[in-house]
Amino acid sequence: MAKKGSTLTADRVIDFVMNNKSIFLLLFMVILAQSFSSGLFLRPGNISTIFRQCAIPIVIALGYTYNLTAGSLDLSVGHIISLCCVVYNDVVRGGRGVDEYAQVVETPGMFILALVTTLAVGVLCGFINAFMINKFSLVPFILTMGTGQIYRSIAMVMCGGVSYTVRFSSMKYIGQGFVFGLVPFSLVIFFVLTIVAAIIMYRTKFGRNIVATGGNMEAARVSGVPIVKTKIFATMIMGFHLAVAAIILTGRVAVAQPGGGTGMEMDAIASVVIGGTLLSGGKPNVIGAVFGALIIASISNMMNLLGVDAYLQWAVKGVIIIIAIALDNLSVRIMHSRMLRASNV
Repeated sequence: MAKKGSTLTADRVIDFVMNNKSIFLLLFMVILAQSFSSGLFLRPGNISTIFRQCAIPIVIALGYTYNLTAGSLDLSVGHIISLCCVVYNDVVRGGRGVDEYAQVVETPGMFILALVTTLAVGVLCGFINAFMINKFSLVPFILTMGTGQIYRSIAMVMCGGVSYTVRFSSMKYIGQGFVFGLVPFSLVIFFVLTIVAAIIMYRTKFGRNIVATGGNMEAARVSGVPIVKTKIFATMIMGFHLAVAAIILTGRVAVAQPGGGTGMEMDAIASVVIGGTLLSGGKPNVIGAVFGALIIASISNMMNLLGVDAYLQWAVKGVIIIIAIALDNLSVRIMHSRMLRASNV
């Protein structure tokens, strides 16, 4: 009896660690960064910088959680963000050249139109990806590589490959502004999106449908879950998040870049998987995705403090992604072995 009790306790501990591994990894990273940076990492100014920098990765990671939980892997993320950055600024400048754009006067209506159009483009890109994958039974990994190149081409054509400096205070405020002079506005955005994501994934029928679809598609179909509709809506929500990330990014750097989102899909995958969402789908972890993005941001910040070469940082992130995938596989094996053990009891 004692042996059975100790086994149950060990199982609970394993469950807690595997479900919250991102928290332990973040604590480890903070200790490591503080030690190697001679105490610079935990200075208030640097912590504020990290939180402002991680707002964009968190928004992307939250959106990717919907998509990955539904069982899809999207590699067009960075190119969708780039396209949304260009569209956001292009609506404001109205297709004008650099000299004419300098004469444009900011108006609330123009700003609102730019926001709505950008969000619509992000949602549309998500819909196109999901529709083609499900309509023609295409492999998400391959399909999104192709659509990503199309989105990238459209962005380049729209702006002629030229980056435009953002002139308007309303656009800059979203990425640089503070609420009541204390809290970065971008943090408010990701905080709201985190709450919404947690409610949708854990408290709604749609969230349960996403989990069921990614966990076992055939079982979900037999249970009456609208598989195609669920996957399409999950990817559209991800597209919405990518558009929000593009709006924050454009305001933060005050430049609309046709390649602004390049490579962000890798950070998104690493953040979500480190956070505890399975690559195979069916198991979301919203709060874990937030901590996963914080881990990636902390690592980047630590490397900057230590003066690590920018090109070498890509290799470090690659190692992190490999570790994240290894942790994901370990989680799957542990869950599988526990299910087998439980079935034999």
